[in-house]
Amino acid sequence: MKENNYTVPVYIAQSPISEKILPKAFPTTFLLDKNGRILIKEDAATDWDAESIHQFIDNIVK
Repeated sequence: MKENNYTVPVYIAQSPISEKILPKAFPTTFLLDKNGRILIKEDAATDWDAESIHQFIDNIVK
């Protein structure tokens, strides 16, 4: 995140997770917009350093 100058917050659960968003697989990653809406829910390992992911994030933060 720092290397690419992204300034979006990253949250790691420190307490029990609501059953509404409880992951069915690990790892599960959620990418949220500034209103808390889920933009991406990935229920598997993903290459978050892929160019397509960088472009997607760049487009939503503009």
